[in-house]
Amino acid sequence: MNTSGRAVKAATRWFHNEHKIYQGSDSSLIPKFLIFHDDLDIGLGEVKLKQPSRASRGHNGLKSISEVLQEDYPRLRVGIGRPGKSKDTKVISDYVLGRFKPSEEDVLANQSVPQTLELIDAILSSGVIYQENDRSNEL
Repeated sequence: MNTSGRAVKAATRWFHNEHKIYQGSDSSLIPKFLIFHDDLDIGLGEVKLKQPSRASRGHNGLKSISEVLQEDYPRLRVGIGRPGKSKDTKVISDYVLGRFKPSEEDVLANQSVPQTLELIDAILSSGVIYQENDRSNEL
């Protein structure tokens, strides 16, 4: 069971208590989070922004976070690709929870990380996380 939501809940409390940084309705205490997560449906090395939602699409970490946040949130999807064409849940689980090969680590370090930093810089500069008219969901 993935319990990523616990960390998000703790961060939410910390932001509210220490910094009074939050968004949403007047009663909302949801900080301005951008959730980063691995994504099987995106090729290794690709990074995409997803419009705010609570859909988990089978991702246990996102399920846990959605239970805590109770509102739509933006996310940055970091592609890890699929383990071949297998749809076997055990094969997929082992792949997701396993270690990257050195060649995969190189792709993440040389492609995913620079793209992620560029997107974060664009978000911080513009204050915009997602634009509805953006076809690729990338800034």
